[in-house]
Amino acid sequence: MGIKIEKNPDESKLTGLGVRTWPKWGCPPSKFPWTYASKETCFLLKGKVKVIYDGYDEFVEFGVGDL
Repeated sequence: MGIKIEKNPDESKLTGLGVRTWPKWGCPPSKFPWTYASKETCFLLKGKVKVIYDGYDEFVEFGVGDL
């Protein structure tokens, strides 16, 4: 489905990507449509995300510490 999740990557990987300098984004629990025009990488500091694909019953879930 296009989403790759790396569970608890080591600190050297996060440092190499510059994760600690990335801008932070957050929102309260919500449900909304979202599309990406290009590849995006994120690292979860809090909470969890459940991605449900339009037209599918399948979903991907990831949370704190996942890249």
